[in-house]
Amino acid sequence: MDVRLKRLYDQIEYEQHHGVYRTAFYDIVGPVLREHKDKSVLMRRTLGFKALMEQYDLAIREDEVLLGTLKGCYPKVEVPDYQTRKEEARGVVQKYLDEKPASGKGDDTGRGLIYGRMHETGNIQFNELQQIISELYDEFAPKGLTRLEVARELETYFTFDFGEDGRVAADLPWEATNHNDLNAPKIVRLGLGGIRDEVLRYQEGCTPDKTEFYEAELITIDAVIGFFKRYAKVAREMASSDAVSAQRSRELLEMAQVTEKVSYDRPETFRQALQLVWLMYLISNIQSPIGSCNSYARFDQYMYPFYKADREAGRITEDEALLYIGNLFCKINEPKMRSVVSLVIGGQTPEGKDAANEVTRLCLLATQMLKQPYPNLTVRFFKDSPEWLYELVAETVKMGIGNPMVVNDEVYVPNLVELGYPLVDARDYYNMGCVENMIMGRTPIWLGVNQTDFSGLISRTLSGGKLGDSKAYTYMAPLDDEKLLVDIDTLDTFDKFLQAYEDQMRFSLRDTKAKCDLQDKMLFEKWCDPFGTLVMEGCLEKGKDMYKGGCKFGPMKPVKAVGLGTAVDSLAAIKKYVYDEKKLTLRQLADILDANFEGYPNERAMLSNGAPCYGNDDPEADAIAQSIFKCFCDTVHSVNKQGIYGYACVSLFSFIGHITVGEVVGATPNGRLKGMPVSDGMGPSQGKDVCGPTRLLRSAISLDNSNVSGAYALNVKLNPASVRGKTGLQNLKALIKSYLRNNGVQLQFNFVDTKTLEAAKREPEKYQNLIVRVAGYCEYFNNLDEKMQDEIISRTAHEIDGTA
Repeated sequence: MDVRLKRLYDQIEYEQHHGVYRTAFYDIVGPVLREHKDKSVLMRRTLGFKALMEQYDLAIREDEVLLGTLKGCYPKVEVPDYQTRKEEARGVVQKYLDEKPASGKGDDTGRGLIYGRMHETGNIQFNELQQIISELYDEFAPKGLTRLEVARELETYFTFDFGEDGRVAADLPWEATNHNDLNAPKIVRLGLGGIRDEVLRYQEGCTPDKTEFYEAELITIDAVIGFFKRYAKVAREMASSDAVSAQRSRELLEMAQVTEKVSYDRPETFRQALQLVWLMYLISNIQSPIGSCNSYARFDQYMYPFYKADREAGRITEDEALLYIGNLFCKINEPKMRSVVSLVIGGQTPEGKDAANEVTRLCLLATQMLKQPYPNLTVRFFKDSPEWLYELVAETVKMGIGNPMVVNDEVYVPNLVELGYPLVDARDYYNMGCVENMIMGRTPIWLGVNQTDFSGLISRTLSGGKLGDSKAYTYMAPLDDEKLLVDIDTLDTFDKFLQAYEDQMRFSLRDTKAKCDLQDKMLFEKWCDPFGTLVMEGCLEKGKDMYKGGCKFGPMKPVKAVGLGTAVDSLAAIKKYVYDEKKLTLRQLADILDANFEGYPNERAMLSNGAPCYGNDDPEADAIAQSIFKCFCDTVHSVNKQGIYGYACVSLFSFIGHITVGEVVGATPNGRLKGMPVSDGMGPSQGKDVCGPTRLLRSAISLDNSNVSGAYALNVKLNPASVRGKTGLQNLKALIKSYLRNNGVQLQFNFVDTKTLEAAKREPEKYQNLIVRVAGYCEYFNNLDEKMQDEIISRTAHEIDGTA
């Protein structure tokens, strides 16, 4: 690793684990919004953005060669010491305990903070917060509080209060480009000056109703250009300082020259293009109070022409290009960069040709070199992907850093075409953030509209569809349709029970169309982002904001489900012990679950260990999975026939939902206790896939993957010893190839053994750089909530036997 890159890496890694950072966003935006309170939302939003571009502190890191850092936007602040915070926290929990009977809150109210990057406005270090939660839970558990309650109250409490500045921004509302790719191909094709020319061209002769729109866009692009010029000026001033070495002065002048060039003109070199793209993504984070979860999308496609030209002209070496990419990857890991930032390589071109190139290879080499969790690297494969790409991906995966994941064009491209996208656009898909599919430069946002819980639906079915009859909790609303209130005594066959279960699933999603319409109303009436609108395809041409119908395509509207493996195993247990062997009745089972298995150790052991489980290539379990999976997918896709803006799509990854849903869902018939995690993504129940990775993958591909249109995450935990040496590498490569060639959708790996994870939990200070694959993304193990750490430890660690 280049010595400058190593120092930059060390600095960023240190900051990740030390210090509290407070955004300056509200201090700048709040006064502007109040000053212009009589103007339109669009113009207030635009003037606030202009102020950000003019007033944010433009820091330069000591060893960066790619100009620009988020560090100046989030100054480090002093906070009270640990014992002071703990005493403060004790008061918060005691107050909650005192008020709990009146508030009605309890351990059936969920939380949403599971790892450090999610605590965007936190005023305490995440690891300290975790330690305080653990210590106070031990203290308050005898008084009747659960860990969920303690964690929820403290996570909410330990956040910055931005006062009136925060409230005026929230009331606007201030929305920023998020879950989007910023259309980097357009940015590098036109340059900022070219985008400005576009604004002027469409502004000329526009209709009166669009005058303000183009005025806002012109202010915005001029503010962006000014931001670039201001950064170049800061670099020049620093270069002339006596405090920097002659070598550093030359580097700063080079960065200033590159940034001045791309402040208006189109980039001509690889370095210029990368500098332009990085600062645009940095602006996207600056203009969002909690950071922007943006994707670099098909990075190797839009960057390769610049690299190729530079190499042919002798302007750049491979090592120099790797240094610039390394700088980009390091910066993506800066504190307060939003979770999760993705980057996609490989696959096929819009014309259907092999898209893998030298930049593809450099991205994988940079990932190997830096060993950081971000970018969340994805490699697309299709039938003509080259052998060297499989080889290099396997080499990178076996390093145990969670990256990259692999996805299959042979599934996604035809499925996106079936959803409604033209083939040439479908081939330009990328995963946003974790595994959320979008079309590069043409879709405005990934906008969740609805969700269901495969595991919680079992409680609902056992209660006859009426949650009031059962203590088992699910976050879905009680039924209000008499036709779905069933007498469970009439469910005298498993087929009838399964039908009742699937009826509950369909009903839980009954309002998806209405929620889509409500989201559209919110977008069209309240949201706007003049910065993102500058770059997204179709917006300037139409004179419409990206959130108001300006983009070529409407938003992706995912409908999410969690707990597939838990539900399948539970249904299989019901089939075996209620219907086939008649050892329990449905009502007895419901009573056992209501008791959370207390007093029923033998029944729990039977239900946990005796029934078929998903993830083992078991025909009976997989048949149940196929049925409920199809029911869910068909229900989601039926919404697209009802006339909505954009596309409703199937979302089968949990992000943090397998923890947060599991914390509030009651006990399930597979022996899982209330509060424990449900299965993640498309994976099996934790520890239940006991027949090896090949059998696990066969279970996954037994499902009808022609239904997969949106997000999909399948985790596999492998024992590092099983991929050692050349034989281990070839076995891993064979496993990946076999899965993809048999219509597998997506695959991601954990390569950390259980003993290491357990040691890292006991002594976190010794494992600060330990990375794990969670659910569609990677993170430092120490940055995860204790519940998430335990869930990852509990996953089955497989051996590869070479028979894939």
